[in-house]
Amino acid sequence: MLSSLSKHANHSNNPIWPLVNAESGGWNKTGILLAVLAIYERWLNPMPQPKSQAATPSGRHWATAAIPLGGLIFTLHSCFSDPSTLIVWSWTGYENSLPRGPLPHVHGALTLLAQGVGLLLAPSSFPTHPGWFLYGALSTAVLFTYRNWLGYIGGLNLAVFAMSGMPSILSRAGAAAREHGPGRVYFAAMLVYALLGVSSVWTVAYAFVPGGMYLRERTDLVLMAQMACISLAFRRSSPSQGSPSNTGLSRAVLALFAIASLLVTLYRTPSEFPRPFKPGPRILTAGIWTLHFGMDNEGRDSQRLVRDVVRDMELDVVGLLETDLHRIVFGNRDLTRVIIEESGYYVDIGPSTLSHTWGAVLLSKFPIVNSTHHLLPSPHGELAPAIEAVLDVFGTYVTVVVAHNGQEEDPLDRELQSTELARIMRAAPGPVIFLGYVVTKPLAARPSPYEILVQDGNVFDVDRDDWDRWCEYIFYRGLYRTAYARISRGKVTDTELQIARFVVPPFGTQVVDDSDEARYLRSFKEDLPVDHWFTMDYYQENGGKAGHVYHVFGTPLYYKLPA
Repeated sequence: MLSSLSKHANHSNNPIWPLVNAESGGWNKTGILLAVLAIYERWLNPMPQPKSQAATPSGRHWATAAIPLGGLIFTLHSCFSDPSTLIVWSWTGYENSLPRGPLPHVHGALTLLAQGVGLLLAPSSFPTHPGWFLYGALSTAVLFTYRNWLGYIGGLNLAVFAMSGMPSILSRAGAAAREHGPGRVYFAAMLVYALLGVSSVWTVAYAFVPGGMYLRERTDLVLMAQMACISLAFRRSSPSQGSPSNTGLSRAVLALFAIASLLVTLYRTPSEFPRPFKPGPRILTAGIWTLHFGMDNEGRDSQRLVRDVVRDMELDVVGLLETDLHRIVFGNRDLTRVIIEESGYYVDIGPSTLSHTWGAVLLSKFPIVNSTHHLLPSPHGELAPAIEAVLDVFGTYVTVVVAHNGQEEDPLDRELQSTELARIMRAAPGPVIFLGYVVTKPLAARPSPYEILVQDGNVFDVDRDDWDRWCEYIFYRGLYRTAYARISRGKVTDTELQIARFVVPPFGTQVVDDSDEARYLRSFKEDLPVDHWFTMDYYQENGGKAGHVYHVFGTPLYYKLPA
C-alpha cells in the first residue's frame, strides 16, 4: 500500500524506481538513504532468536500454502500496485461531455481505501471461510464482465477480499515453511507468481509470438487461474492460523493511509483548466506521437519530456500511441499524469487494458463531447486500437480519430483495419482529423492502407508531397490546414512527432473550396500571421531544443488560407 500510495503521489511512478531519476520525478538518493538507515537500525537491534519448538503438523500438504501465496502476490502486483489500474481496466470514455466511469487521477484513492477496509476485516474469522472466497470470485467476475463504475466497484470488492485474506495466507505459508523448509515453500510460491505473470503478458502477445494464440486476449483465463490458486487457502474445517489482531497502532496507520490518499488526490488535482492555445483565430493544432510504452532511450520515464515538447508546440489535440502500461511488465503506469496536471488537458486513456491492445490516448484542450473505443478487425491477432472522439472546438463538433494499425507482416489485418477506419471517418458528419500509425507508403494503392483511408474515408493527406513517411500520418477534412511539421524524436522515443495546424471555420459554416489548388497554396511563414507560426526554437540552425529539431524539410511547411 505504501508503494501504491507513493505512485499515486508521484504521477504513477514509484519515486525510488530505477525507471525514474531526478529529472523524471525520482527520489532515488532519498530511497537509498532510507534503505541504509533501515539496515543500520536492524544491525543495532537484531531480532530476538525464537525459542526452538517442534513444528505442529498442519495435516495439509505444503503446496496448499505455497500456491495461494503465489496467487496472492500476483493479484496484488497485477491489480493493486497502482491505485488507478482497476479504473483503467473499466474505462470506456465519454458521453454527453462527462466520463462514463471513474477517472484514474481523481478516483484512484478509492482503491487504497478499499484495501484498508480489507486489512481491517482480516482478524475476523470469515476471510478464511469458503463463502468469503465466493465473494472474491464474484467480485472478480464483476470486474472482468462490466465496465465503468460497476466494473470498478467489482474491483474495489476484490481489493477488500485480497487484503483481508493476506494475513492468513502469509501466516499459513510461514507455518508451512517452518514445518517443511522455507526453500520449497517460497520457491513454489514465486514459481506460481512467475507463471501467472508470464501468462498475463501473453494476453497481449503480438501475432508473431510463438504460442500467442493460446492466451491472447484471454485475461479471463488468467483471472480464473489466480483465483483457483488462492482458493486453496479456504477450507471450512482448516485449523485457524490466527491472523494478527488489529491493534490501535495498526488502525491508526490505516487511518493515516486513508487521509494521505485523499490529500494526495487533492494535491494532484490539475491546477490548470483546459484552454486552447489560440482561441482568437480559431486555430487547432494537432499531433501524433508513438511513445513506445513511455520509456525514453535511456530507459527512464518520458512523461516530462513529452510534456515539454507538447507545450512548446502548443498542441491542442494529441494522439499518443503504444500507451497501455497497466501491466506488470510496464510497472502499471499512466503516461498522462504529468501533462494533464501541469498543462491542462481532457484525457481519454483509450481502450481498457481488458481490451488487449497496443494502447492509444487522446489529450484535448477542447471538451470531449463523446468518445467511442474500437478494436479494429484482426483475424490474425493484431492488437489494433482506435479512439473516435467528438470534440467541441469553438462551437463546432470535430471528430478526431486516434488509431494504431497493424504491422507490415500481415497485409490482411492492415486492409481490414484501414477499411474500418475509413468507414468511421466517412460516417462523421462534420470536420475530421485522423492521427494514426499506419504502415504504408504515401500514395500507395489499395490494398495498402493509404488509398483506402484517403479515398474511402473521404479525407485529405496533410501533405501528399511528403513522400518520406512510413508509419505516422495525419489526414483531415472540413478544416483549413495552415502548417505542418515533423520533429525529430530526441531521446523521448524512436519515432518522430508529426504536427499540423488547422483553422476551424466559423460556427455554422464550412470549407467552401477544398480543391488541390486551394489546399496547396504554399507559403513562407512571413506571409502568414504570427499565430500560425511554429516556435523558432526547434530550427536546426538555432540548435534545436532538448535534442529535437524540425527535420526532413528542415522547417515547418506553411500554406495560405484560400481567399
